[in-house]
Amino acid sequence: MNLKDLKITEIEFANIKQNLKNYLLNQDEFAGYNFEGSALSILIDVLAYNTYYQAFYNNMTVNEMFLDSATKRSSIVSIAKHFAYRPRTILSARCQVEITTTNTALTEVPKGTKVSASSGGVSYDFYLMEAAAFVPSEYTSGSATKLSTGTIEVVEGTLRKYSYTAGSQNSQNKFVIPFEDVDSTTLRVYVQTNSSVQEQVEYTEATNITDLTENSTVYFLEENADGYLQISFGDGVLGKGLMDGNIIRIEILQSSGAAANGIGYSNATTIFGSPLNIANSSTRVVVPSSGGAANENKESIRFNATRNYTTQNRAVTKEDYRSIVLKDFPSIEDVICWGGEENSPPQYGKVFVSLKPRQGSYISQQEKQTIIDTITKTRNVVGVRLDIVNPEILYLNITANVKVDPIGLVGGVGGVTSEIQQTIYDFTDTNLNGFDKDFYATELSTAIQEIDPHIISNEILVSIEKRFVPIFDARAHNYEFKYENALFHPEDGYKSIVSTNIFGYLDANGVDRDCELEDDGEGKIVLFYRSGESKITINSNIGTIDYTTGKIVLKNFKPSSLIDNRPISIFCVPDEVDIIAKQKMYLVHEQPSNISLVVNISQIPYRNR
Repeated sequence: MNLKDLKITEIEFANIKQNLKNYLLNQDEFAGYNFEGSALSILIDVLAYNTYYQAFYNNMTVNEMFLDSATKRSSIVSIAKHFAYRPRTILSARCQVEITTTNTALTEVPKGTKVSASSGGVSYDFYLMEAAAFVPSEYTSGSATKLSTGTIEVVEGTLRKYSYTAGSQNSQNKFVIPFEDVDSTTLRVYVQTNSSVQEQVEYTEATNITDLTENSTVYFLEENADGYLQISFGDGVLGKGLMDGNIIRIEILQSSGAAANGIGYSNATTIFGSPLNIANSSTRVVVPSSGGAANENKESIRFNATRNYTTQNRAVTKEDYRSIVLKDFPSIEDVICWGGEENSPPQYGKVFVSLKPRQGSYISQQEKQTIIDTITKTRNVVGVRLDIVNPEILYLNITANVKVDPIGLVGGVGGVTSEIQQTIYDFTDTNLNGFDKDFYATELSTAIQEIDPHIISNEILVSIEKRFVPIFDARAHNYEFKYENALFHPEDGYKSIVSTNIFGYLDANGVDRDCELEDDGEGKIVLFYRSGESKITINSNIGTIDYTTGKIVLKNFKPSSLIDNRPISIFCVPDEVDIIAKQKMYLVHEQPSNISLVVNISQIPYRNR
């Protein structure tokens, strides 16, 4: 047989089998042979099966060699090592607390002290990772009667301890931490010369090999093929090596991850620990627990590994800052960065970062400072200051007016309405809720049109909304809201395109009224309340509106209360149904909500069209 006639590119079982038959039929010994029903057909099945099995195996093996196509976590982790990237482990929630005691003989809260708390009937333990000193906080007749630690940080988890002995049987000096769900940031490693010497030396994780010498007391950390953390030590050139008989002791927290976030509003006050029990003490939560997160998943590793390699653990470009924050702070869902020269107004010598947390709208001041310290102390360019600013959140409220032909419509109007609602929620969930993600009504309209052939047409209308909680004190305050999209204003004197929910406000006579805001069509914001069908104006110029830039300013605004504890929402009609998220803004479409989504169905039978 001519070798050119060989077909070796087939990958399906039936095609492989047929190629084997065709090959044999071209041999003189099998000319005209009927393979069907013969014993030789079974042998061909075996050959085809073996070929197919081997082809599949080779395909899977080759796929696992590349970051883009690997499916096993162990393969992805192994390839990520080529980029000097270690996947993030599970992270423990951290809580800011203050410990006080009336036992004035105490001097400190020892390292390892445990604070117990509960949430939803589940108990969690928080540990003090470093000792905290007590200082007097209250005095009576010149003598201290109460001591306080000030604000300190405790970390959630279950404390685990383990020890190893270095020896010739472990020539590579690699030691597996035999616990799952451990937070690598809480790992403490100590090395003891031998069992007869009690002194321990604490080793730290090596982060920059250019700083290492033969005497550097460091360890190296990685994830092994089974998903466990593994520590190793230097070789006497890069880091101090181990000697036979050295005892390695580790302490690490086994974490509950994100489950322990949000604890702090009703915490237990009992403190207990070793070596010292703290009597007559209490715990006050300063900042509720946050920062807990699951370990890094496969897609995140795939995304971050190459970007981390590009940054080389330094912050120079905007993308460097973004990669570092996303890698080191899993509580952050999205990041946008811009240089001071791009800011309005420009502020040279600065880098601005805006963060979207996974939970809530903004991160705490404590979290901001932690991020700033992490980046500026070792990673960013000298002389460049980092400034973290709160993101601008713009809420979208969508109305879909849909015409359908009810004749033959499976599930009826109710069924297609539900499908349209779900399609809109899926669309906004996929395309919004992040920086640099704009809303295009045409794309949503197309997605709706493809739901069912009985949908004749649809129209998308959008309103944009800003929310705020005013400051309740003795003074009136000014507020500024930037929609960053032009507002609908065909001509001066046009009807109001601004509306709000109801809030409490005192009129000129001190009477508390249920008030609202609207614009007068001339660039002013009007404060009014309703009396029957009439609108009674309290202030005809309590603010201004710029229809071109989409900016509203409230002046000397002093509401008396919120209705049902709801923030004040200011709704505007945009000039275009396409909404652009500029710089530090991201778009949010809440679900499910009868305000954020309205679907109006018009039934137009085909025979009436």
